[in-house]
Amino acid sequence: MNHIVEPQTSKSIPHLPLAKPNPSRAKRLAKTKGMSREQWLQVRKQGIGSSDAAAACGLNPHMSMLELWMIKTGRMQTQPDQPTQNSYSPLYWGNQLEPLIAN
Repeated sequence: MNHIVEPQTSKSIPHLPLAKPNPSRAKRLAKTKGMSREQWLQVRKQGIGSSDAAAACGLNPHMSMLELWMIKTGRMQTQPDQPTQNSYSPLYWGNQLEPLIAN
């Protein structure tokens, strides 16, 4: 099992102040509504979103914390951007149904 460790600080990384916790609202870092898929994927690579949260905590059985770090820092390629064109694939149906669910 993955263990959470305290990050070591470095002089090259500036210390950023933490935001006050607000349990009633998530902080949106980018407006993605008008972005193309390619733009959205580039923004998604810059941070940890809800899809990455379980891996960041060591709770994702399909991705380790190390894999997530390697992907986010560009040391490892992610899975292909386009889902498999297999109609049995959950990725395929997720992409097909996303606009319907969003409306």
